[in-house]
Amino acid sequence: MNERTLRPANIAAAAAVIGGVLVVLLPRHAMSIAQVVIVTIGAGAGLQALILNAPPTWWRSPFDRSVGSSGQTRPVFDETSWIRAVLSGRRQKIPNGPPLPPETLRVLQPLIRTALERQGIDPDDRRSRTAARTRLSATTLAILIAKPAKRATWLDTLRPDAHETARVVHDVLDELDRLDGRTAERTLTPTERRST
Repeated sequence: MNERTLRPANIAAAAAVIGGVLVVLLPRHAMSIAQVVIVTIGAGAGLQALILNAPPTWWRSPFDRSVGSSGQTRPVFDETSWIRAVLSGRRQKIPNGPPLPPETLRVLQPLIRTALERQGIDPDDRRSRTAARTRLSATTLAILIAKPAKRATWLDTLRPDAHETARVVHDVLDELDRLDGRTAERTLTPTERRST
């Protein structure tokens, strides 16, 4: 069932149809069936009136995802907030590299592999790895080689640091742009503007 099937008008129509079928099948109980149908239609009409006229804070659908099981309103996340929360979560340790969230590794690794393949380097070939080492920085190489944790436990990870994660991601993306021969136009930070 979903929210659409539980609309009061749909419930009233279903009660009328089911009641009509039951009256045809069980004519001896026609009065009882009619009473149940009338009460159901009346309850549906009352519920419809509440939905249309009551303030939204009073009436909440059971399918409203912004309301928690305790009745408290949860913050509603859009896609950007969700991506930001996933990519800047607890960070796993990476040998010879900065700690990054596992989801960030899962996003960056295919990008690094694609940039290498465009240069004619197969990241899985042992001979090509030496060429990859000469073209990639130590940080980007460490990210490429790292295995994202399937289940990052609290003890195995470091606290989230969204700014550090963003800095590393920007550095890797800038390096991939340079590797592809594209010079990315980068906006200067306020500190960089003051120093120029």
